[in-house]
Amino acid sequence: MDIKKKNAKGLIIAIVILVILVIALGGYIGYDKFLSKDNTGTTEENSKNKANAKNKIQNTEENENSSHVKTRICTGIYSGSATVSLNA
Repeated sequence: MDIKKKNAKGLIIAIVILVILVIALGGYIGYDKFLSKDNTGTTEENSKNKANAKNKIQNTEENENSSHVKTRICTGIYSGSATVSLNA
């Protein structure tokens, strides 16, 4: 008898916690979709700014990578089996 009461009590607590979570999540979704202001213009500007920043980062990385390769080739330091020498 004692084990059934403990199991029933734990089950009730778990159900109450899940119900509270479902209500909170439903309230958040309802607020987000129906009650919050529409900031479409701001969102579009933010996405453009993020895209521009991402392009700048990619261009910088490409420039760094290409200059690194050029430096390694010109100095003869190459991680292959043969080294490249530009002295003719």
